[in-house]
Amino acid sequence: TTTTKTTTTVTTTTPAPTTTKTTTTMDPVTATMQCAQTDIAWEPLDMPGAFFSKEVDIAHCQQRCSATEGCLHYSYWIPAGDCHLQDSNSFSGTVVSFLSGPPSCVVAEQKFLRAGLVLGGGDHSVPAGFFSTVGGL
Repeated sequence: TTTTKTTTTVTTTTPAPTTTKTTTTMDPVTATMQCAQTDIAWEPLDMPGAFFSKEVDIAHCQQRCSATEGCLHYSYWIPAGDCHLQDSNSFSGTVVSFLSGPPSCVVAEQKFLRAGLVLGGGDHSVPAGFFSTVGGL
């Protein structure tokens, strides 16, 4: 007689632990307002070669500035949606109904950090002329 030996191998696979990454994204207007100044405009209102445009909101005005060579500031007139772009030859002043800021809030935050300032608290506005004192935006 012949004896047959049977061997059974059982392989169990355990799935590797999974990592879930969650990203929260602010809407563009809220993100832009994080570094915008209220009732501040930069003058002259329009840098050479750039005429004002109508934009649906402040975020679109900031995007236009970011995409325009030489733009260091935008000034957005809330009542009419007028978007004005300014270069390094501009200065800031108090003007009611305007919102203004840099071409990117990331750039503004980096300048704050280099200047030794901390963003936080309720009011994220900066004094008129601040950006020109830390090298301009």
